[in-house]
Amino acid sequence: MTKLMKEKKFKKTILVIDDNADNLLLILDLLKDKYKVKVANSGKKALSYLNSSDAVDLILLDIMMPELNGYDVIKG
Repeated sequence: MTKLMKEKKFKKTILVIDDNADNLLLILDLLKDKYKVKVANSGKKALSYLNSSDAVDLILLDIMMPELNGYDVIKG
């Protein structure tokens, strides 16, 4: 297995949740080289992702969002 393959296999996963597309793109661009980054543009999509996939290592969560705010997502 090459070094690149090992790095990709063991990258930590970060879930970024924000209703602002510019924020999502900025954070994705900053983190994509070192981490596996997943994004959700709403609390509902974030909860759906969390309920249907493997665990994430870190969640970056916007608090002020329409429908489900960050606190509601935490209660999930």
